[in-house]
Amino acid sequence: MEIDLNSELTFRNSFLFPVQNVLARKEVLLGAALVLVPVLGWVLNMGHRIEMVHKMHRGQPAWPSWNNYGRLLKSGTIAFLGMIYYYLPGAILAVISFHGRLPWLGALAVGLLFLATLAMPGYMTHYCRKYDAR
Repeated sequence: MEIDLNSELTFRNSFLFPVQNVLARKEVLLGAALVLVPVLGWVLNMGHRIEMVHKMHRGQPAWPSWNNYGRLLKSGTIAFLGMIYYYLPGAILAVISFHGRLPWLGALAVGLLFLATLAMPGYMTHYCRKYDAR
């Protein structure tokens, strides 16, 4: 049985998806090795995830996806910059709150960081569909 976007969303499927076949397991191991390379490995892994989801949204198999390192690097970088964009307001308020000893501002910072965390999956899904960061 192949697990894809049409499969039932279950706890079991979420763990089986990345290791469901030989190629998938090879790509997980490659990603695990690359993540040991500081920053670059993480960015490439993020790009790999985006590539996989992009393919699945188009009805294509998720694997292989470690085959266009330039696009993986670009996609991973855009995703990383998007995360910074979403988290930056809350992070700035958190720093100001900490240094100014303003607990009310800290509470606002936590709220903004929480909202950024909620918004992130939507941003990533939108980006994955058409490689459009807007």
